[in-house]
Amino acid sequence: MTKSNRLATALTAASLVAIVGACAGPAAKPRSASIFGGKVDTANIGLATKAQMALASNDIASAIPLAERAVEKSPRDAGFRALLGNCYLASGRFASAEAAYRDSLTLIAAQPQVVLKLALVEIAQGKNDEAKYLLAQAQNRSSLSGAERRALLLPRCCGGRIFAAAS
Repeated sequence: MTKSNRLATALTAASLVAIVGACAGPAAKPRSASIFGGKVDTANIGLATKAQMALASNDIASAIPLAERAVEKSPRDAGFRALLGNCYLASGRFASAEAAYRDSLTLIAAQPQVVLKLALVEIAQGKNDEAKYLLAQAQNRSSLSGAERRALLLPRCCGGRIFAAAS
């Protein structure tokens, strides 16, 4: 690891600690501050933070068990399940990533980034038709912003090259 990578990792870790400390400190009450609109799981956010830091450091072997423990302790947290999917995706465990992303979307459907990742793992497994259908369904949701809608159209705009390359 180069000096600049270590510095970047240290700064990222310090930022995460500061954010978690400010948002979940003793003076703050847990409230609907999650990016998914649900209650923040302050009891297990440390596991998820450690998993995210390990994933960012490309330490997949450490990230997976941390994310699995976070999901085990908070099975109704869509963010933890999406993080677990990210860990599985990084390790090449596409079937496991697919299951984690589907679980996350079952809990909270309005997650365009998770939909895109689910489509990618479907393509990686040769499930091109399922990926196309998933993207078409997600693109038709009225709750999407313009940027999210355009991102979901990207695979279609590429003339099917993404799907053709996976075949």
